[in-house]
Amino acid sequence: MNIHFFIDGSNAAMVNLLKIKFNESLYWQQIKDFGSNSNVKIRPVSFNSEHKNMLSNLHAVVTKGYLAIPEKYTELLTSLRTAYATELDLDKKQTSYDDLLEALRLSLKAYNFE
Repeated sequence: MNIHFFIDGSNAAMVNLLKIKFNESLYWQQIKDFGSNSNVKIRPVSFNSEHKNMLSNLHAVVTKGYLAIPEKYTELLTSLRTAYATELDLDKKQTSYDDLLEALRLSLKAYNFE
């Protein structure tokens, strides 16, 4: 199947469990780029190195009007409304529900709207 799962790379134990489940190599920490044609389904993402690109991508999606969020997701909407960044560094102290915003950024990782 043509499905990829993006996961926060900081939780190595969870990445390894998923890699085992999908019968993939456990040497994922050495791979920097999976490529678009790769058979790797579990793709860990390092927020340390990619947070600016992911925030920029989210900003592009929102400003171009590609993102539609139903009203029932009030916490996510609040997170977007309170998000504050300086030079594409998200200020988590000023952003409500920052974990939801990070999940949204991660879910858009497969798309490039810039």
